[in-house]
Amino acid sequence: MSNIYSNKQVAAVEELLNAFAVSDSSLLESAACLFSHNNMSPGPAGKDVAKFTSKMRTRDPRFASVFTRTIDVLRASPSVENVDALMEVLIKCRMRHVWYTKSRRERAETRSEMPRSPFFNRRSASRGKLSRIERGEQHNSTVDLVRDSPQVSASQEIRATPQTSARNPLFSVGLSPSPYHRSDVASCNGPSHLKPVDSKPHAGTLAARMGTTASVPERTLCIELCGALQGLEGTYFRKDPHGYLRVTKSCSLSQAQRFTIESALSIAHLYTDIARVPPNHSDDLLSQAFLLESQTILEEYIHDVGDIPINCRPLTVLRILSAIENWRDRLTILQRLYNLRNEPGTRLMEMIYTVHSFVRENFVVDKVLSSCAGVLCRSICRWMSGFELEECDSQMIVSSSTHGYRLAWIPPFFPRWIAEYILKIGKSWRSVDLRKSSENLDKARAVVASQLNSKCLYVQSERPKLEFVVQEVCSLVCGSVVRSLVVDHHLLEHFDAAHCFLLLHDAQFSLSLYRQFCQYTHGLRSKLSQRDANNALIAAAASSTTARRFPFQLCLDALPSLNDSPNTSSRLQFVQPLRPLYRPKGPVGDIFRNTEKKYETLFHFIWPLEMSLLMISDRANAIRQTVARISRKIGKEFVKSLRLTSTLLSCCERVLLGFRIYIVEVVDQFFKRLRLWIDDAIDLDAVVEAHDNYLDGLTGAFFLKDEQEDVYGLIMSVLQIAHELSQHCLDIDKQMETALKKPHKEGGGDPSHVKTTYLLVTQAKLQKIFLELYSRIKDLNKQQNSSAFNILLGILK
Repeated sequence: MSNIYSNKQVAAVEELLNAFAVSDSSLLESAACLFSHNNMSPGPAGKDVAKFTSKMRTRDPRFASVFTRTIDVLRASPSVENVDALMEVLIKCRMRHVWYTKSRRERAETRSEMPRSPFFNRRSASRGKLSRIERGEQHNSTVDLVRDSPQVSASQEIRATPQTSARNPLFSVGLSPSPYHRSDVASCNGPSHLKPVDSKPHAGTLAARMGTTASVPERTLCIELCGALQGLEGTYFRKDPHGYLRVTKSCSLSQAQRFTIESALSIAHLYTDIARVPPNHSDDLLSQAFLLESQTILEEYIHDVGDIPINCRPLTVLRILSAIENWRDRLTILQRLYNLRNEPGTRLMEMIYTVHSFVRENFVVDKVLSSCAGVLCRSICRWMSGFELEECDSQMIVSSSTHGYRLAWIPPFFPRWIAEYILKIGKSWRSVDLRKSSENLDKARAVVASQLNSKCLYVQSERPKLEFVVQEVCSLVCGSVVRSLVVDHHLLEHFDAAHCFLLLHDAQFSLSLYRQFCQYTHGLRSKLSQRDANNALIAAAASSTTARRFPFQLCLDALPSLNDSPNTSSRLQFVQPLRPLYRPKGPVGDIFRNTEKKYETLFHFIWPLEMSLLMISDRANAIRQTVARISRKIGKEFVKSLRLTSTLLSCCERVLLGFRIYIVEVVDQFFKRLRLWIDDAIDLDAVVEAHDNYLDGLTGAFFLKDEQEDVYGLIMSVLQIAHELSQHCLDIDKQMETALKKPHKEGGGDPSHVKTTYLLVTQAKLQKIFLELYSRIKDLNKQQNSSAFNILLGILK
């Protein structure tokens, strides 16, 4: 070999192989691969280095200057010999692409141990990497480059490695008529032999030819790669049966280019998966916003890829991959979100917000959620500005003929109280007086238009801003409604009127109504029809002085279906026909319209007590006057029965008076609470709720709920006994008149006509009822601890 190659070349190869930890047994093969050229001759050292330097100046002047200075320093160094020969070997390695076919594990271990030269790291993208030549198993590290061995037969040819190609003339070893790397180079040039390289670990396809020299101009390849990233086919990129773009077989690429292009095409595959899914035509605005924003993100991807040839100069495959690498994660997340496109709009938004809560500051999730929240924000702004909602704006608030406006869905990114405030604001716009409150309403619309945006809905740091907007607009709009009801429509005065007449808090009205009843029923001796009851109600309201202090005309009415037929109830026959209604005009009438049943129930509890108390008082006074007037004309037994009757009447009167005081006390307490609730009300719904709570509280205090049915039954038993005693007093009057007209022989009435036994039984019933009432009310007082119960306990004790 010394006859063929110069000693400097041999020494350079030895230094190169030692630097890369290759045994000396590979020297022969390495030399053959590097210097087996037809015109290769041991020429002057440094010739190839000079050519390489001149070529480098035209391609990369900056690196060429650094390279030249480094070579000059090495030449001047006394510790480094054969610099030109060593550099020539490295340049040959660069030009010839020397590879090795070691296993992956050995390759990784060797790569970590190999020294790296900073001067040759910048390599052309069209060339492969420098790698080791596989050493033979029969060689050892002590064999010299030149050995005295018998000449090998010419039939043993060098087998082609998987890295060689028939299309690449640099690696036509025994496979083509190329003059380079012929199989007979050993026989022609000397007794050297090139060992075949094992190709079993690799396939023979073009895709597996690692390190194949690129035969495609890089700019052309990059332009077509940009088109492939946009889903466009070209000369070097075609679609496979699944619709994915692949590198064609005619495209010869280096290992680095292939890996880079395949990595870039994986991003194009994500784009293909999303783009080929047909859009879902949904009427849901949230779903439409999601699909529209997804298409917008894909368009941004297309624009970014289209700008790569303009922004990345010089254009290389590696720069393309760097420019679109951030789209890999974006398209991956978009593909996962795109699988939710068939979900309902509200469910889709909840899922996207859940992802946003765990993935902070993500490009795709932020844009998609912002788009969906923008749809919801526009709907909320329209609602809070007083405009009617369209059918497509019904994600959060819906309207029905029975329940009116209500919340159908609460978004996951703000609490329920904010959603309820938004509902109240929109409903208040339907009740506000636009002419009288125009200044406040204009200010509310300005706050909504300037302060409310989509980020206020789902960004937690913007939550205080959303709360401020909702509270400010609620104060302006809903406050205007409440102020209008209280000031312009006299809301509190209407509540006071119902409190006086429907709850019989006005004693003058109650007494006038009782006298009208006595007039229409001939002293409570006949039944009362609905028409007479209605006339009595109107006459009593007209004669009351309380009605004159209200700034409006009082309108009390009974049921519209009036007739002259008397009521058929045998018990409390003077109560059931009377069913008053309070129906003021204007927006206040809407508040009372839904509470007519509750007022009627309360009235039918209070009026029997009031009427029985007045009736018993009249009967007791009449009995006392009768006894004082005719006690000398009747017998002692008759007087005793009259006194027992008077005692029972007084007992019933005392108990009924205690219940009446209890009713007045309870009504006063709840009416004070109602006024406080109205002062704190922020909208019409709060006013309606306060009125309902007021009536519900009275219903519970009057023992009208199911769990207090036993107490209500005992009170009704007392009223029934009082009614029967009143009827008994009428019978006594008749008996006394008869006794006075037909006196007894001894100068007294006949005591046989007096039902003494009935009176004793009635007395026993009352005692039993009073004991049960005392025990039951005492238990209720322990549970509720109400001061009003003490009034009843003091009377029943």
